[in-house]
Order: sequence, then C-alpha cells, then structure tokens
Amino acid sequence: MKHPSLWFKQKGKCFYCGTAMIRNNNRRNSGKYATIDHVIPKAQGGTSEKHNVVYSCRRCNLEKGDKLPAGWYVASR
Repeated sequence: MKHPSLWFKQKGKCFYCGTAMIRNNNRRNSGKYATIDHVIPKAQGGTSEKHNVVYSCRRCNLEKGDKLPAGWYVASR
C-alpha cells in the first residue's frame, strides 16, 4: 500500500466526501475504490510530495480531475 500513514490518518475515508473506501483490487471499478489524488493537480504544477497527496474515492478523483478542490467542490454541488 502506498502512503500507509496517510491511510490511517484519514481513517480509510475519502478526503473529499468522507465515504469509507475499499482497497480490494478486484473492485477497482467501484466508486468507493481508494485512489491517490494530488490536491493541487500535477497539470497545475502540483507535486507528489506528501503534503499534496490524499486518499480519495475513485468517484471523487474522477469527478475532480485536474481541478483545484475548491473550484471542483463548488461546481459539483
């Protein structure tokens, strides 16, 4: 598992929506599948440093895409 301390810090919940995530590779297409997201997207100059990565559910990660969290969250609600 990548970033195990981050997983425990977030208690296995999506950084954005708070849903409990799964890490089972057989369920990768599930919206609840745990993914790593760059808070500031790489496309916007973000890095893979630990201060810029969070666990997010697949659904939120796909919806957010290369947007910043504030702009994506406001637009999606």
